[in-house]
Amino acid sequence: MHEDVADRRAAVREAVVANRVCVEWWADDHICRTDGRMLDISQGGTLVAADVVPPLGQPVWFHVETPARTDEVGARVVRHGKTNEIGLSFAHPCPYDLYLTATLGINPCGMLVTH
Repeated sequence: MHEDVADRRAAVREAVVANRVCVEWWADDHICRTDGRMLDISQGGTLVAADVVPPLGQPVWFHVETPARTDEVGARVVRHGKTNEIGLSFAHPCPYDLYLTATLGINPCGMLVTH
């Protein structure tokens, strides 16, 4: 008998507005950086299409550059997907300003960002 398997995520993934993000990590004695685009977000993490893919398990710093800049958030690379996709698990629940910027395109002060 076939049963549907429940989604294993603890938090629902939300759609995001057009954005540009930055992911940074230590490699040997220098900081590596890649730009990318956030594809979705939840309270526990995000999926990013990155120009360069950090190694699995790598601790990283993540922030949004547009539509509004956010503070850096600690995360870890938990999966690699198709076409340079990286799954990031946040070290702590998603900060509210990051969530608002990602899903609504508003900055932490509540101002609507227009293009």
